[in-house]
Amino acid sequence: MRGAAMAAPRRLFLGKYAMRLLIALLLPWFLFFTIGRIFAGIICLILQISVIGWVPAAIWAVYALSQFNMEKRFDELDRADTAQRAEEE
Repeated sequence: MRGAAMAAPRRLFLGKYAMRLLIALLLPWFLFFTIGRIFAGIICLILQISVIGWVPAAIWAVYALSQFNMEKRFDELDRADTAQRAEEE
């Protein structure tokens, strides 16, 4: 039962990640707005207006998404570590 309980949050995470990845490829400027980087989104929109700028904008958005997800994982690990240390004391 434990494996099934662990699989549900993982599927949810992959679903969110897949949706954001799709947004990063199709509407790179919108991804920056969804992760809270408004100024970068405006710059990306300006870059994306030209057809040639679409590819760098999409690459930049995918990179920013991976950094955003890594920061979220580190924050979760930090919270878990803090809670564990609080329990030990």
